[in-house]
Amino acid sequence: MVKVKIDRKTFRVKEGSTILDVALEEDIAIPTLCHYEEVSPAGNCRLCVVEIVSQKDRPLVCACNTPVEKGMEVLTRSKKVLASRKMAMELLLARAPRSEKILELARQIGVKQPPFRVKEDECVLCGLCVRACREMVGREAIAFVTRGPQREGETPSIQPFPERCIACGTCVYLCPTRYIKMVDLDDTRIIWDKVYKAKEHLISGKFYAPVDLVEYAEKTEGLERSLFLDEASSPLEKRRGQKETS
Repeated sequence: MVKVKIDRKTFRVKEGSTILDVALEEDIAIPTLCHYEEVSPAGNCRLCVVEIVSQKDRPLVCACNTPVEKGMEVLTRSKKVLASRKMAMELLLARAPRSEKILELARQIGVKQPPFRVKEDECVLCGLCVRACREMVGREAIAFVTRGPQREGETPSIQPFPERCIACGTCVYLCPTRYIKMVDLDDTRIIWDKVYKAKEHLISGKFYAPVDLVEYAEKTEGLERSLFLDEASSPLEKRRGQKETS
């Protein structure tokens, strides 16, 4: 255990915890968009910046991927922090001005409209889909594309690799701006513009999950096979049930 100060309050915390871990445990509000507890932190959204006042240059760091240290003193709402968050929020709002998640965060931070031209994209490059696909699913079916011989000067983006995708929908459920789209029909699922055939339940005859997903779950140690073999809990059945009751 180590002692740290956050907003002038002292806490004894587990060594190796991140600043955001401590904040979540102690109900200290730090906004974040690209954080999800089951994937590694990346600090891509820059909303969770805090100021380390115990260091001489008082740097701004991302709370999600900065571990606490003995004697560390942190401010989560200094003028420097709030100015940085505002700028990050303006950039996010310019890319995804219709996203409910972005609009809610903007309201919390006090940003109504970005001061520069909106370049609507919806993908804010938070990287959640990339990390989740790699770390939770183990497929690496999505990647960041930045610079290369044929991409000089182009804006970074994410690129799907449909041949590696098993249509699990993890990226869709985690995408904070709903940029990634998925459509479930009776016997198919469409994601990344690719059509995946669904598997039919042997007893009920209902379609309950993409064939690629079921086969991957059956042969991959660590994935809960029951999630895909139990038609009542499958993504296809859940979504169909929601449609029927709406």
